[in-house]
Amino acid sequence: MTISKSRLVNCCAALLCLSAIYSGIAAAEEKTTQSVRPPCLYYSVDFANANTGWIVGEGGVIVKTTDGGRTWINQNSGTTNNLLSVQFVTVNDGWAVGAKGTILRTKDGGKTWTPQSSGASKQLDSMRFVNLNIGWAAGDDGTVLKTYDGGITWKPQNAGRTDFHACWFLNSKVGWAAGNNLAIQKTSDGGETWINQSSGEKKDRLWSIYFINASSGWTVGWNGVILSTTDGGATWKPQSSGTPRPLYCIRFVNPDTGWAVGQAGTIMKTTDGGTTWNPQSSGTPDTLQSVDFINATTGWAVGKNSTTIKTVNGGKTWKSL
Repeated sequence: MTISKSRLVNCCAALLCLSAIYSGIAAAEEKTTQSVRPPCLYYSVDFANANTGWIVGEGGVIVKTTDGGRTWINQNSGTTNNLLSVQFVTVNDGWAVGAKGTILRTKDGGKTWTPQSSGASKQLDSMRFVNLNIGWAAGDDGTVLKTYDGGITWKPQNAGRTDFHACWFLNSKVGWAAGNNLAIQKTSDGGETWINQSSGEKKDRLWSIYFINASSGWTVGWNGVILSTTDGGATWKPQSSGTPRPLYCIRFVNPDTGWAVGQAGTIMKTTDGGTTWNPQSSGTPDTLQSVDFINATTGWAVGKNSTTIKTVNGGKTWKSL
């Protein structure tokens, strides 16, 4: 049978059209799949820039976005242990820590995650790297670990016996750890020695600590507690948060502007260093565990039931992702 040239061209055009339609459907399905995230508790969020960020959570969940949070891709952590903190120092180099002394390392933006031997069995709640080599992890029963080689080896440090839920380092020498009973410890020599800066006697927990410079810092915890210092932690003074609800994370972008997030979708913002805190509408009843801002306008918060919200106007409005 002879097929005319015009009929052959028409058949090819039809096949190309069908192929384009199928590719479009497949792309749409892939995009939808990337955005679907099973409900879980997200513990920590960290963005390297306006587009690229990661979230970690219960059951070893790690998700990544490269479009500011519009779509998310699941990454294989290789563990089912809860992951409680994540930090990237470049768009490729990052770490995650969590239950049972878990520490994970990636050098390719999370395409592959490799376990590191922490030598610890206790839960690690927080970590902070100041460069590609030097970092700390802190957790239960006074666990504080330090690495000089990007996590190839971790060595314990003696910072006391309390459960530490947060740590923050400004550089390779100066840092703080905070935890139960309003305990705060400071080091000025990279963790060789720690000084007690405990902020009170109450049976409260501090969940997050943040320093914008060597003098000004804040910490938050149960019952809406916010404490601030202007002398590097030598003295801590309470601030009126305006909420009785637990606050789990605090971040500042400059000495004046910061946010604290917590139970039942609570978001509090200050523009005067914490002298006054004002509520923002998160649009969610779910507890928020972590917040991260890359500047004074753009930030994300995450928490229970895979809640992920974003603002591009400093928190005036928050959009669910």
